[in-house]
Amino acid sequence: MKNLSLRATVILVSVAFLASCFTPRAAIATPDGFSPYTGKGDVRLISPEGMRMRVRIEENEPSQSLDFWATALRGHMTDAGYTLVDHGTVSAAGGVWFEWVAPVHGEDWIYLTALRVSGNHIVVVESAAVEALYRTYRPALHAALPTAQVR
Repeated sequence: MKNLSLRATVILVSVAFLASCFTPRAAIATPDGFSPYTGKGDVRLISPEGMRMRVRIEENEPSQSLDFWATALRGHMTDAGYTLVDHGTVSAAGGVWFEWVAPVHGEDWIYLTALRVSGNHIVVVESAAVEALYRTYRPALHAALPTAQVR
């Protein structure tokens, strides 16, 4: 009986370990001027001035296309009071990005959101800063977007 209990415990621990090995994680090339810092499973990056970037994974639930999620995001952000200032595609491999403006403490902030659907997952990239700082890092952020992925 003890051997059976020990075997069951070993099997359960092994299954839990293997499941954790296959937990989807976000990945992205570090944009010029940014450094990674510890996050809660998400990829988190920061510039010397304190501009942050986060890349995370969400479940594609209900399973929908990139067009569906882009339309949903656009509606949600517009309803929340953000003004769309620019948008485009990430790359030929797929993905979309949006840049929104919103006032924060009397200053205009730009908020970048990008989406890429990868099977059962959605890669979400977010970054925001006061407009002048955002414009400084915009080329580096956009250059990194095609590398956002599930690994």
